[in-house]
Amino acid sequence: MIAWKIIKRMDCKDFAKPDLQLQEFREIKNYYNQKLEEILDHTITESRSGHGTSLAAVKIHLQYNPLLSKVMGIRERFWDCVIVDGLINNNDRNSGNWGVLRKFNGEMILAPIFDNGASFSTKLSDGQIQRLLTDESKLASSAMNTITGYNLDGKVLHFKELLNMQEVDLNHAILRVVPLICSHWQDIENVIREIPNEYQGISIISEARKDFYLKGMEMRLKQQIIPAFEKLQSQE
Repeated sequence: MIAWKIIKRMDCKDFAKPDLQLQEFREIKNYYNQKLEEILDHTITESRSGHGTSLAAVKIHLQYNPLLSKVMGIRERFWDCVIVDGLINNNDRNSGNWGVLRKFNGEMILAPIFDNGASFSTKLSDGQIQRLLTDESKLASSAMNTITGYNLDGKVLHFKELLNMQEVDLNHAILRVVPLICSHWQDIENVIREIPNEYQGISIISEARKDFYLKGMEMRLKQQIIPAFEKLQSQE
């Protein structure tokens, strides 16, 4: 599994070039703006506590941060990523692994998605995975009770809870992203199935782990994500 993580990192292209400087959210959110600070101080009580990143604080930054609010498509990108992170069980989309690229002329554009190393319960051993695959109830519990990288009111925010939030941008993301996931599901499965089990004698990934990835995603898609999509469709 360690070898697989190394290969994933080696395969990522370096998108920060001499004329494009990566600025992560943790840097951008520190840019001082009096109005932004007043709103955060007045509305956020958990932004410095609890598991993960305060979702309420991120939402305020997306709307009022003088840098982020000028980046075209930033809100759509954030919420789209929230849905995909839930699908792949990435519970560590923290302030240091998403952001923008700044050009020398000051223009900012969306940075590609990067740092997905916490996805798919990577800390589980193959032995633990084998045991989950032979116990349907435990497998379902593992797949359906995933947490996000965010907190709300200082409490861990589970993905199934997030999908039920009354959030306009989130709802738009669900309606936008779910059809894409469904239409490309075979491609997603092929990508995982085609990962080599080993490379030059180094173990990369087991077939059991591939099964675990796919079964977990399929459970979350069919039992959580698609129902949220269908509920929103019925309300239109």
